[in-house]
Amino acid sequence: MKQRVTLKDIAQAAGVSTNAVSFVLHNTSTNVRVAPATAERIKRLAVELGYRSNREARVLIAQRFNKRVPFHLIALFINAGTENGNFIIDPFFSKYILGVLSESNQAGTDVVLCHANRGQVPSLIAEERVDGIISLVSHPLFEQISQHDLPMVAVGHTIAESLQGAMYNITADSIDGFRQTTRHLIELGHRKIAYLGQVLDFPEATLRFQGYSQELEGHGLPWIPAWHETSITIQSPVAGAEAMARMLARDPSYRASGRPAFTAVVCYNDTLAIGALRHLQSCGLRVPADVSLVGYDDISMELGSSLPLTSVAYDRYTMGVRAVDIISQTCMLTGEEKPAPCQEVMPVTLAVRESTAPPK
Repeated sequence: MKQRVTLKDIAQAAGVSTNAVSFVLHNTSTNVRVAPATAERIKRLAVELGYRSNREARVLIAQRFNKRVPFHLIALFINAGTENGNFIIDPFFSKYILGVLSESNQAGTDVVLCHANRGQVPSLIAEERVDGIISLVSHPLFEQISQHDLPMVAVGHTIAESLQGAMYNITADSIDGFRQTTRHLIELGHRKIAYLGQVLDFPEATLRFQGYSQELEGHGLPWIPAWHETSITIQSPVAGAEAMARMLARDPSYRASGRPAFTAVVCYNDTLAIGALRHLQSCGLRVPADVSLVGYDDISMELGSSLPLTSVAYDRYTMGVRAVDIISQTCMLTGEEKPAPCQEVMPVTLAVRESTAPPK
């Protein structure tokens, strides 16, 4: 039986390193530079030697025997932070991951975790040794990864327009979620409602701010830029606390009397809301007696909040399950039989808890 041609075989024939071959054929490393003439020689040798990526070979087998080859490996992108030298995973990801693992286990598929902050495409993906990619974070290399013929599913965040034809997107209805939180505060009697959130350079951040501002405008309420803190780039309780400190520092009413002009704050997520809560409490302000606070994601108790937050909830577990379903349904389809990637928007609900009350 003829042995399968490997990257090493091509490297030996071309007189170059395996990394150079991987860069030319799979666009892997950003640290490798290959002269155009050498790249053309590598591509020619790959054709002459009959090289095929793992996935191409499997598709050919499926076509030859008229049967679907089952998929066996999914790459799951997450962000992992560090604490005391150890990797830690944000509790926000936990239910997504459980959904992915549960459904992949049912399908007999393994899942490999990939760190989204590495700055290069993992070799498993570059060499197409996975059958699909699920990402729980916005990845800076999505454009590069999308060049590979692999089904990709972004879960829990809205992708940029430039990627909408290249990957599937499962997200919660952010606009409706933020309209619900803002409406809840208005129905309680609040008329001076601030916003604390991420920079508006990201699609998800834009949608959330849009929901907040649409609801204010729909009720004829003031839209006051001084009450908008949208300079956050890192999502953490510390970032939330610092953002709240900036908002209070530029508030004339707070500087004069110790009470802010706004009576409620809509926060981008629970992580930032917890930081805002801690800073308000450290300033002697009571939540919700002095300032009502709402979050998003419904994970305040998982994060150890001292006060259960009113927040927007959605089914992260089911979103993880659905992502695996999409991979399993599309990973071996090619050409015209492969459906165009689309967006699926999941419903949200408002969970009213102890951080909101009528203004005094």
